[in-house]
Amino acid sequence: MYSVFVEKAKEFTGGELTFCMVASGALVFSISALVEAGIKGNVVQLLQLPFKNMDFLTAVLYQGICCSAIAFFLQNAGISRIGVNGSSCFIGVSTVVSILAGVLVLNEKFYWYQILGTVLIIVGVVTANIRFNKIKHNNKEKK
Repeated sequence: MYSVFVEKAKEFTGGELTFCMVASGALVFSISALVEAGIKGNVVQLLQLPFKNMDFLTAVLYQGICCSAIAFFLQNAGISRIGVNGSSCFIGVSTVVSILAGVLVLNEKFYWYQILGTVLIIVGVVTANIRFNKIKHNNKEKK
């Protein structure tokens, strides 16, 4: 659904869409965190946490900037360039990136079923793009 809404919002730039998405996500999750902290009586500790714990601040900034803002901006740019159908087949690639990051960064084991899943995802993406490009090319020839 997200991709369809992004494609329909063509009057907005990728940066504007990304800003709205990140801002609304930050607002919703900040309110949720404040409500939970209020229920537990930890509001002051929650608000002081980024200033007292550098690991926490680093994790929040990494998640907010790299995993949210940059990722959504690139996804919005992809949708605007190749459309929903072309970009939706790349959703599975995030699983491959997660597996490889776990293996390379966290030194996790790379099991046979992860290798199989990675190969299947990559074959699926390549196959979908070959088909998509053939259909796109055939439609251009008809015009």
